[in-house]
Amino acid sequence: MKRTKFFFGAAMCLLLAVSAVFAEAEKDSPEYALKQAAMAVRQKDEILLTKFVNENAFFAVAYDDGATALAENIADLKRRYPDDPFFWHDTDFMKDYAAQHKTYAMFLIKGIRHAYFNDMPPASLEENPALFLAEELRTFISESDGEIIDLKRQGDAARARVKITGSQSDYGRLTDGLVFEFSLRREKTGWQIEKIENADELLLPVTDSAEKFWTLKGWQ
Repeated sequence: MKRTKFFFGAAMCLLLAVSAVFAEAEKDSPEYALKQAAMAVRQKDEILLTKFVNENAFFAVAYDDGATALAENIADLKRRYPDDPFFWHDTDFMKDYAAQHKTYAMFLIKGIRHAYFNDMPPASLEENPALFLAEELRTFISESDGEIIDLKRQGDAARARVKITGSQSDYGRLTDGLVFEFSLRREKTGWQIEKIENADELLLPVTDSAEKFWTLKGWQ
């Protein structure tokens, strides 16, 4: 169960990443694409979101990068969380595990997305993980905000660092201080978010938040 919950956390993190709120920005700019993607998530506008995020590619690449960071740092995580059996493995095992569970993780992300955008009623984790996590996502989004703290643009490519600020609630504290670095590219239809570039940097803070989340929910 703990291994499954870890990938639940990864799915939640990826969906939260594109939900931050940003200040006004000029059209045809990376800032505008980020703002519109965030607004689409918060207003549950699926059509708008697809204009600024290639979701299938974004989530698949983010999963692969996160899984690689996890596998390559598994020894450090074992030392950091010696009582957590999830980390009692080696790099090869974790690589195989992530590969075997990718299809399920992508299915779960799509399920959370569908439940969230369609305001489906919540359920328990045991009854329906996607419905349960969609409700958790609603809470995380309501307790979090974000701002662009750095942006570099070179021609039709750009990178933006976005800092999440959480409220003082239990959920807000879990996201507070997370920094996502996005790469964006200007396509014929405008700027699109391509991927999260700092999986290695996010590994420890996201894992710490995931561990605290499990404790908050009484799963430890």
